[in-house]
Amino acid sequence: MAGPSYAVARAGGQLYARVLDEPTAEVPLGRQLSFALFPFLVESGGFSLGVDLVDVEPREISPLCFGVADERRLRDKAALGALDTFLKEYRDSGQTQTFPEVFIWNSIARIHLENGRAEEAMKAYGKGYESVPESAIPEDQKQVWYGRLKHGRARTFAKLGRFDDAREEAKAIHKMIEEGGETAEQYLPAYHYLVGYLELEAGNAEKAVEHLKQSNPNDPFHKLLLARGLDRIGERENALKAYQDIVDSTINGLERALAYPEAKRQLKKG
Repeated sequence: MAGPSYAVARAGGQLYARVLDEPTAEVPLGRQLSFALFPFLVESGGFSLGVDLVDVEPREISPLCFGVADERRLRDKAALGALDTFLKEYRDSGQTQTFPEVFIWNSIARIHLENGRAEEAMKAYGKGYESVPESAIPEDQKQVWYGRLKHGRARTFAKLGRFDDAREEAKAIHKMIEEGGETAEQYLPAYHYLVGYLELEAGNAEKAVEHLKQSNPNDPFHKLLLARGLDRIGERENALKAYQDIVDSTINGLERALAYPEAKRQLKKG
């Protein structure tokens, strides 16, 4: 979806940011979250949740989602509550008939995973993928979501200390990319992020940095992992630059919300 729809999506994100800055009971929590997710839904194929948006003047919006603007941190329990509300509203809207609810479940899984609840994350990744096989999305998109399932499982296995299982999932993803040819090369940065994630969890910082330098430089969470790795191999100055990039980022998404607190703490340490 392009053109006016994308403009509407950006306005939705701006409105969500304004709601964070000026909390109001007039906007339901699930509706607030739908505003936040609009840009990502549109960019990934696009569909409308039928949300009425108000006119919002263009401005630099807060890069924080799922949190509190002044604290710049992820309130994971509140975020999970919002996602649960959004999931119910999403199902009631009938949108699951055109696009599966997996993208909501993956956000739930991600929050659990990065807040120390790996078992809950594994359940959420699995629950989300259950909505994919019988959905109406094209077969190539089903394959993409299958790859994302394996990606999530690999990171979760790593958090559980099951590194052999994690690496097997990573190998399977690499094989999918190889077999996908040129069109699948776009997923290589995500693969390098995954391997970097696994190696960091396994304590192999040098190998992690090697891969994370090939991940997405614009993703705040990818950059956070790179900064961690650089710190562990003694490159504090370069790590601080990466932490500063995260704090300065204007990306409005879960990745920034997850990465910001640690980056801010590290910068205070100097």
